[in-house]
Amino acid sequence: VGSARQAEPLLREAVAGLDPDGTIDERQEHAAARINLALVHLQRRELNEAEGHLRAAVSADPKAAYGHAMLGDLMMQRSNYSQAAEHFQRALAIVPDWAQVESDLAKAKAAGKD
Repeated sequence: VGSARQAEPLLREAVAGLDPDGTIDERQEHAAARINLALVHLQRRELNEAEGHLRAAVSADPKAAYGHAMLGDLMMQRSNYSQAAEHFQRALAIVPDWAQVESDLAKAKAAGKD
């Protein structure tokens, strides 16, 4: 947790300094910083803040597979199975052979049928 606390100001500075609508490199770096900020918030169980960063990340870089997978996990925690499945499917469209996400997608679909 100490390293997360130390990283947070640097990540916030990176987010502020990177244009989410800039060049592809800048969008990818912005998304990576947002995903890492989301991880900090998830460690603290601050789900709303984490979700905001993850949504901003995949908006800046729709090919941020890890961001989609994390949003899927977050939606599963909130029992929003249709959105979870959607994000898992997006992650798999980017990284087709991701076994964990394939498993998570199957769980989301099964849970959504209950």
